[in-house]
Amino acid sequence: MDDPSSQLIYAPNILHNSSIDTTKFLVSCVVGAAAGILGLEHWQGFVFFAASSLGTSLLIAGLKCGGKPEKYMKGGWAELVMPDTASFVLIWTLFCELNTVFMLIFDT
Repeated sequence: MDDPSSQLIYAPNILHNSSIDTTKFLVSCVVGAAAGILGLEHWQGFVFFAASSLGTSLLIAGLKCGGKPEKYMKGGWAELVMPDTASFVLIWTLFCELNTVFMLIFDT
């Protein structure tokens, strides 16, 4: 452990983790909005979310972590792939209901 960047509690790695968490949160919100606008319900919405979460995790691992998420996160791949499900469901539900209200008001 001569290299300080290999430590889990290392300031640049902690700052890097916060940008990864922010990216995962924002992608969950955008995907939730897209699923709601597209009218995806039940398992279709969750499949859409799972595919986008996996794709986002692979992009983050490749672009932000250099293919080695265990260097930046204690849980490694497991922590990286863990989605922000609550944000997705909240935004998905909101946009599904807004879509329904829009359809009722404008009778389309």
